[in-house]
Amino acid sequence: MKELQLTESSACRRIAAARLLARFPQIASYLLASRITLMGLVGLKDVLDDSNVAELLERASGLSEPDVRQLVMRIRFGAAASLPTVRAASGQLAPATPAAAIVAADPVATSKVEPPEDLQPVTLWVGREFCEELEAVRTLLGHAVPSGKREEVLLYVLRAQRKVLDRRRHGSPKPASQSTAGSSANAHYIPAAVRREVHDRERGTCAYVGEGNRRCCSKLRLEYQHIVPVARGGPSTPENLTLFCCAHNLLQAEKDFGVEHVKQKQLERSAADALVRLGYKRAQAERVVGVAIEELPDGSDLKALLQKSLQILAS
Repeated sequence: MKELQLTESSACRRIAAARLLARFPQIASYLLASRITLMGLVGLKDVLDDSNVAELLERASGLSEPDVRQLVMRIRFGAAASLPTVRAASGQLAPATPAAAIVAADPVATSKVEPPEDLQPVTLWVGREFCEELEAVRTLLGHAVPSGKREEVLLYVLRAQRKVLDRRRHGSPKPASQSTAGSSANAHYIPAAVRREVHDRERGTCAYVGEGNRRCCSKLRLEYQHIVPVARGGPSTPENLTLFCCAHNLLQAEKDFGVEHVKQKQLERSAADALVRLGYKRAQAERVVGVAIEELPDGSDLKALLQKSLQILAS
C-alpha cells in the first residue's frame, strides 16, 4: 500500500474489484466505458452471481454509489426502500435525478414482495481483526462456498463449529464400544456415549422440576447432574445422570450437601482457578488449596486462602 500510495480502504476496494473481474470478465467493458464506478462495483459484490451478472450490471450502469446501495438492499431483502427526495415548494413537484428515476423504474427496485419470513436483519459493529479473519476464512472456503457471500461463509463456519462443540460437550452420536465406555477409573468421569445418551434423552434441556411440577427446560450452561452424588457412591451411568442448568445444579448441591459445604467448595475452586492463572498445574493447585483450607479457621475468605496456599507453595 505504501509503494502504491493507497489507503487501506482504497486497496481493499481494488482487491475486491479485481476478484470480481476475475470471476466476471464482462465487468471490464463497464469499467472502461465508465458506465460503473469502482465504488459501485464493490457495492454489488454480495449480490452478483453467474445467473444475474449481466442484468445487474445493466441496472447499475450510471447509478451513483448511494443508488447502487439502495438497489442492492432491495434485491437482497425484496422490500422497497425509500428513495432520496428533493424538497420542493408548495404546489410544485419535486424534480427527480436521472439516477433516481432509473432506480425507481427498475422492476426489482419497485418490487412490493415481502421479504421471506426466514430472513432476519443482523447488525454487527466489528473491528479490523474480525474483518481480517473473515476475509481469510472466505479465501480458505473458496471451493466450499464459491459465492463468497459473507452470510453464507458465516453460516458454513457456524454449522461446522456447532458440530465440533456438540461432539466435545455431549460426545459422538456414534455408539462407543463397551471397553471404551468403562475405561476410566475416575468416578466423576462420564463417557462420551453416556453423555450423548443423557443429552438426547433430556432433549438438550434442564430437567429440573420445581414448584407446580414445572420443568425448567433451559438450554443455557447445562451440566451433567448425578442423581445420587458421586460422593455417596453414585455411578456415572445413564440411569443416574440427568441434565441441569448451572443454577439448578448449584441448588441441588445445596440440597444434597448443605449451603455451607457448597460455599466452601466454591471458595476452593476460585482459589484453585486463581493459582492456575498464575501458572500452576491444576492438580497441584487443587492439592495445595485443600491443605491450606484445613489449616485456616472457619469463615476465611478467598484472600486468606490464596495467601496461605502461596505460602505452602513457597515453602
